Amino acid sequence: MINNIRYNEDALYKLRRRKIALGEMQGEITGYPSIDMPWLKYYTEEQILAPIPHELTALEYLKILNNNNLHLPAIEFLGKQMTYLELFKKINDTTKSLHAIGVKPGEVLIIMLPACPEEVFLFYAIDQLGACANFIFPGTPLQEVEKTMEDFNSTKLVILDDILQQPNNLIDNSKIDIITTSITGEQKVKSNNVRTWEEIDKLAENTEMPIYKRNPESPLFIAKTGGSTGKPKSVVLSDRNFNLQVQQQLNSPIDYSCGDRWVRVWPLFSASSAVASNHLPLCFGMTMIIEPSVDIEKLDEMIINYKPSHMLMISYCIESLLKSEKIKNIDLSFVKTMGIGGESVTPEFEKKAQKFLNDHGINSAMMYGYGMTENASCVTSRFNYETSSESSVGVPLINTIVGIFDPNTNQEMKYNEEGEICVLSSTQMLGYYNDIESTNDVLQKHNDGRVWLHTGDLGCIDENGKLFVRGRIKRMIMIFSGNKIYPIDIEELIETIDEVERAVVVPEPDPEHESSVIPCVFVKLNRKIEKKELLQKIQTVLGKELYDYTGLQNIYIKEEFPV
Repeated sequence: MINNIRYNEDALYKLRRRKIALGEMQGEITGYPSIDMPWLKYYTEEQILAPIPHELTALEYLKILNNNNLHLPAIEFLGKQMTYLELFKKINDTTKSLHAIGVKPGEVLIIMLPACPEEVFLFYAIDQLGACANFIFPGTPLQEVEKTMEDFNSTKLVILDDILQQPNNLIDNSKIDIITTSITGEQKVKSNNVRTWEEIDKLAENTEMPIYKRNPESPLFIAKTGGSTGKPKSVVLSDRNFNLQVQQQLNSPIDYSCGDRWVRVWPLFSASSAVASNHLPLCFGMTMIIEPSVDIEKLDEMIINYKPSHMLMISYCIESLLKSEKIKNIDLSFVKTMGIGGESVTPEFEKKAQKFLNDHGINSAMMYGYGMTENASCVTSRFNYETSSESSVGVPLINTIVGIFDPNTNQEMKYNEEGEICVLSSTQMLGYYNDIESTNDVLQKHNDGRVWLHTGDLGCIDENGKLFVRGRIKRMIMIFSGNKIYPIDIEELIETIDEVERAVVVPEPDPEHESSVIPCVFVKLNRKIEKKELLQKIQTVLGKELYDYTGLQNIYIKEEFPV
């Protein structure tokens, strides 16, 4: 069932804080964001009191929300549509097929596919069986796939037939069951331990539907982090993580509606893709258009052809649209939201992206936020113009609390004071797979008795509840004088120079102090400029804006940046 929190003390406290933030009632303003929660003024009372799906699996929540949408198209793939009723039948058939080949509760299945409907069937079938899905990026070398299967003690692999043709030790391994899908429909890899999707699909015809009651707090999905906090780690997420992310989006100012069209171009190898680009649009009753292979240079054509209501992209995709001649004079008013995820963007890029929206008839603010795999993707969001401001990543989701803490003492900081961004939310990961030490480093119990997720990012929150991210704690550069230099501050200023397209500041050895470092900058230019002149411009803009700035000595010009 969906728990109703109408009379929950936590909800009543939030209602009071909302009224105080709106000036509708008297109350103490403590100056501590996590206590005052000023961001609640952007939400309605109904949204604060909305029921929370604590006891549902991801599939159960999906079915409840689409009980009246069975006739609507759920998936569109290569020009063909599938209704929600057909989707649920296909999920049940896949559940029976997986049960027939011996998938057990708690088992980890390794899946390496491009964006396709089979990913969706597998994810929810695995959920229904009480198993766990580990989707890995389709470009992963097969030797790493082999290692992943060993690490998770996994015996079942679903993979694209074309990928499996590469040299590997998986074929003919009697301990591994391999299921292949094919773009052409032709099975190219044949072996005793390899079956096609069509072959296992037929097993459903003579298999009874298994009955299993899944615990919504059990492992459902494993995603690898990007390694921004060190060595990449495997994050374990539950049904509850998935559902509570969606519940918070359902109860937000964002303009999502049943019947909208959502484009998904990313395979389900990340939390943001699996939660925010797959579970979310389906729970809203949208038509999810799955695009299996995207040529960034033809992104403009895709938008013109599909006419999506919503798109979630990376900044590189937006850059491609900004340069497109085909889309230059096209009315895109059918787009309700366009979002950027996966990386930070500069104020200069924000302005260009927002101008693109406005020039093309898209009447919304550029969707942008802050999140991490360990929180099942989103933490804050710029839902609309009201929750947006330059350099801000928006406000916390409705059932998420963000606080800023001193990295050394865990003492909470007040408004506009800089410290480590910490998150309190029911979407926190279960932990890192088989890594208790790293889990305890990130999930820490504070003096208030609550377990906070330590992001490793520096930032601050203003009186309106908007979060500003200043960069990674580990990116902070401490020079010989003891001054702390935050690369993002310098990068944003350098990118205001007309000739500079991108800038990244990193430390390099200090030639005068053996044990210390100094900052240097890598730049990508959009037009030619002499290095000496560029250095002068950089020194001028930094000298004007940064009070305690210590000058850059070296500039490295690159034609391309790694993405």
